[in-house]
Order: sequence, then C-alpha cells, then structure tokens
Amino acid sequence: YASVVRGMFGPDADAILQRFPCPDDASVKHVFAELTTVTAFVAPARFLAKSTAATQGKAFLYHFTHVPPGARRLALGATHGSEIAYVFGNLRRLHGPADRRLSAAMSAAWVRFAKTGDPNGGGMPAWPVYTATADEHLEFGDEIRVGSGLHKATCDLLERAWAARQSPALPTP
Repeated sequence: YASVVRGMFGPDADAILQRFPCPDDASVKHVFAELTTVTAFVAPARFLAKSTAATQGKAFLYHFTHVPPGARRLALGATHGSEIAYVFGNLRRLHGPADRRLSAAMSAAWVRFAKTGDPNGGGMPAWPVYTATADEHLEFGDEIRVGSGLHKATCDLLERAWAARQSPALPTP
C-alpha cells in the first residue's frame, strides 16, 4: 500500500499516508477505497465547485452517502454512480420506502436545478451555493443535511500538490 501511494503521490506521499494510514494488510482494501474516493471524486468535485465560485458562478456541491440495498448486501459503501438510480427514479423492488423518499427528493432537486439553475425548494433542507469560505455541500444519505469541510485537509493538500505540478499558464482558484 505504502509503495503504491509513494508511486502515485511522490513528494506528497507522506502527507497522504498520514491522512490514510493502513495499520495492517486486512485494511488495505478499505483504506485504498477511501483514498480513491477522496482523490478521484471528492477533491475534483470540490475543485470544480471552488473554481466555479471563483468566477462568480453558482455551484451546488453534494456528497452521496446512502448505501443502496444491493451494495449493503455486498458489504460495500455508497459506490461511484450509486446515486444515479436515485436521481432518475430507477429503483428496483429491493429498494424500500426510505430509498424511494430519497429518490423523490433528489429527482425533484435535479429537475428544479435543470429548470431554474437552483435545486432548492420542495421542503428539502436548503442546499447552499458553494463558497470556498463556507466549503459547504449537501449530503444525500440516510438524512439529507448540510455539511461542510468534506475531507478539507486532504482536498487542500491535493490542490496544493496539483498546483505545484501545473504549468504557470494554468490558473488555480
């Protein structure tokens, strides 16, 4: 695990290993999955939201944490793309009432966003416009709630590392 992280993150590997320690071989799968989630999905989404906000645009950041029934049976978490069935209302028979309520809320928010540019309304908690200062997102989990600072230290580290590797001609927020 440490060798892979060192190969992937070079001079930033020690900081990544501190944030994602792997105490034993049995933990590698879980720890690497969490590292992948943050580096491949959370940090890029936050960077995009931050970049959009820096240009006076509106961005609405979310984090899907609800574990669908099929993933739960396989002892998985909320995997990449698992929110898609909820957004488009394509749930199967094994999804229960809580899944259907979450799907209805998500679908309505996406429709409002497509129609108006703002996903808010419908009795859902207010989904804040992303700002770098507040660093807020809406969590779609067993509850729908506002969160802030999602993996902030790691995202900040990754942004600094990416900026150090960028061409001086490319701006960063």
